Amino acid sequence: MESAHETYDDILPELRQYAFSALEHCPVKTGIAYNGIMAAIVIAVPEEEVDQWAQYLSVNTRYGYYETLQNRYRERGDVKQARSYGNKMLLENIDIIELQYRNHDRTAEGNIMYHQLCRRLEEAVGGTPYIEDGRVHNTVMLFLMAIDTFKLAAGYAGAGKPEAGIKTLEEGVDLWLLMAEASKQDVFDSDLPYLEPEENQNFEDRMEYIQWPITALTAEHGWEWFDPIRKDTRFHAQLERLYAKRTELEKYCADRG
Repeated sequence: MESAHETYDDILPELRQYAFSALEHCPVKTGIAYNGIMAAIVIAVPEEEVDQWAQYLSVNTRYGYYETLQNRYRERGDVKQARSYGNKMLLENIDIIELQYRNHDRTAEGNIMYHQLCRRLEEAVGGTPYIEDGRVHNTVMLFLMAIDTFKLAAGYAGAGKPEAGIKTLEEGVDLWLLMAEASKQDVFDSDLPYLEPEENQNFEDRMEYIQWPITALTAEHGWEWFDPIRKDTRFHAQLERLYAKRTELEKYCADRG
């Protein structure tokens, strides 16, 4: 009679025991062997211990926090969780790229390259936002998408590409108007099955979502790349769209008491 096929869960207790035994006998707390043992521990430990070990690895080994968690769930066959942490790892890496951009390439052209990449990544991770049945969908990445589209528009304008700047600004305002509508929802979500919904942290202070772009377009300092298109009537038309939405949102908040 054939024995039943072992599952990953069947093997985990033995893996845990082996990994901790290997850690106890590891002579040096650095290097490839040590890193491998620690990665195995994160895969094997119970769910309630995962965060503390992942935090430890992110500080004491070459593995990042999200990379560690992605590896754990991928090895355990949990595709949804693995993709979720993989996406977070990508965004974390984009933050690192931004730091390098700010330190080494602060030109308008560098801004365009960086924020084009951000926009592609954000849409790939979070999906394209849309309205259906009175609700905005795919909102998890919407705030970042709106911000990066504004920064991309400023880059185009500052690089001497006014038409691309205006067109991208219009796209950015479209996203901010969607963001203002989404602010009425208590949760930001995604149609993609591996992204978890996120609580709207500014649910009680939703005006923040429409004030941000208005401040960006009217600031005296910090957004100088917009200067070449500020006198364009189309620039002012986008600002008026934001003002109108702010008035609408203020009334919505007042009616809610």
